[in-house]
Amino acid sequence: MSIGQQFFVNDYVAVLEDVQRIESIPGYPLNPEDVAVQAKIKVQGEREDYFAEPVFLIENKMDVKVMPIEINDLGVKMVLMNIHPENNTFTLGITTRQKDWVVIKAKEFPLINVLWLGTCVLLVGFGIALVRRFKDHLRGA
Repeated sequence: MSIGQQFFVNDYVAVLEDVQRIESIPGYPLNPEDVAVQAKIKVQGEREDYFAEPVFLIENKMDVKVMPIEINDLGVKMVLMNIHPENNTFTLGITTRQKDWVVIKAKEFPLINVLWLGTCVLLVGFGIALVRRFKDHLRGA
């Protein structure tokens, strides 16, 4: 994918806005010969825009490390997998999962007690009818 290209991530529209070399990574020491590149990805959520900034790191001119970024609200994890300098394109890895929230809709029925009262009356009537039939069957036999 190239800079400015739109793509879909878990039913959301995303765009690769920019890719820049960075000099430092918070919480991770860099040597002078290390190369770190950070992508800026904008994901248009339902209510707001989210930004993901995954890092692609080359250590000691050989070891490649990727630092994924996860957007918990959308259930998306993004990784800058590879850089293709010959045609200015990038490979992104995207992992999706279900969101961490559940919507429950509760309804209150104001006359639910009348329903339970009717159920109890029905059970009492069924019990009386059952006893009467049982006694009639014993007398008739």
